[in-house]
Amino acid sequence: MNTLESQIAELRDIYTGLNGVQSRKDGTIIVAGQMSFEASADGLASISDTFWIEIHIPNSYPETLPRVFETEGKIDAAYEHKFRDESLCLAVPAEQSLVFHREPSLLGFVTNLVIPYLYGYLYSRKYGKHPFGERSHAGGVVEYFAEVFQLSNDLDALVVVDYLQKYGFNARKSCPCGSGRRVRHCHKKLLLKLHDVYTKETLRSDFNRVANYCLRTLEKGNTHASKGPSKQINNILRSRGYRSVTRRKVRIN
Repeated sequence: MNTLESQIAELRDIYTGLNGVQSRKDGTIIVAGQMSFEASADGLASISDTFWIEIHIPNSYPETLPRVFETEGKIDAAYEHKFRDESLCLAVPAEQSLVFHREPSLLGFVTNLVIPYLYGYLYSRKYGKHPFGERSHAGGVVEYFAEVFQLSNDLDALVVVDYLQKYGFNARKSCPCGSGRRVRHCHKKLLLKLHDVYTKETLRSDFNRVANYCLRTLEKGNTHASKGPSKQINNILRSRGYRSVTRRKVRIN
């Protein structure tokens, strides 16, 4: 991977309106300015526009990916796919990391994550639906794991992240998708990719997200499962110190 300085230069060569660069005391570098683009997807309508954005590149980049802010107020304040600090929710963390590692540079980050987000926003506002399908903001991590591992029970996403925390990658273990096959004969490639892109911090965060979602879902009785939570899920929750599914907050000790 090229140096951060060369990555910023490469990005600004393409998006010339990103003409502001500043450093903070904590080591964060902010690239800011206008970003004009034209994009389309899967034969859908082409859309061009300009946004004022800030890209906050942390000192721990590329292990920790940048946060992106839209600073002009062009994105509706009620739009669901933003975080509490107003940064853009570009994708669920695992998916974001996998996409970034296909082209691990700032230009790749903008091209493959930021532009599709902005295009998706503009398209949804113009045509009333999202061009790529849409995951809920609260349950996006669970929906992502349920989709890529083809889980019949959305709560079994907890089994997947628990496996990743306990074993990282172990081809001899049973696959967490519930197929009954060993990892090496099932989701080997996907689990290996996830193991490679996850950090201890991001995996801890995703476990918390998934566990809290599972607890909220169980409290509401609103699971996609045909019956209640599996013994495995209850065992995972108990092993993390939870006596009852009515407790809402999950933290890993």
